[in-house]
Amino acid sequence: MYDTVQRTVTHMDTVLPFEANNDIRHAAQTAAAIATLAMVDIAMQARNELEAATYISETDHFTGLANRRGFERTLTRQIYETTTADQSLCMIMMDLNNIDEVNEAVGRHEGDRWVKETAGILQRYCDIRPTRWRGDEFVALFAGHDRTSIENVWNDMSNEFINANIQLGAGAVFYDTELHCDTEQFMHQADQAMYEGKRTSKLLARPMLHIQ
Repeated sequence: MYDTVQRTVTHMDTVLPFEANNDIRHAAQTAAAIATLAMVDIAMQARNELEAATYISETDHFTGLANRRGFERTLTRQIYETTTADQSLCMIMMDLNNIDEVNEAVGRHEGDRWVKETAGILQRYCDIRPTRWRGDEFVALFAGHDRTSIENVWNDMSNEFINANIQLGAGAVFYDTELHCDTEQFMHQADQAMYEGKRTSKLLARPMLHIQ
């Protein structure tokens, strides 16, 4: 911003005749600086408004997590950043167990509690903004983690799910440039792992993560 104002003032020095009264020159320079600042402020405000509108359009308003649209943009960016930096990228997909039965037996407020508390737990453990994919399904991305690190994070999250009396199954997949030629394949494999996690979770009656 300062450089823009300086360029404007310098330009005024070149276009005003040397004989111009100093007061006139000063007034012209001041007016030019004010006009430039106003234009810069308008541009910054427009950019901020665009960023705010984008954030709102990519947010699930019930949980405050990213929605599907936001996730797709984040996933594309994270794949590029982690592969460029030669880092790992792990996707965890999770699905709440029997939420329809919970809603019918206890009431929709209990199902809503499961969804909101799951969102809160994910927000506490995810550096990358987590996603409510649809209904009772969630997605989380973890960059720079190995299998052991993911297992440790899951164990901590799992304890919170148990304390909140939330049942769910999850699946984890690490991005592989040779196996995943696009994001759809990456997500499909995570989805398959999730259903294996759900199967085990229902058998053991506790949150479970299946890592492929």
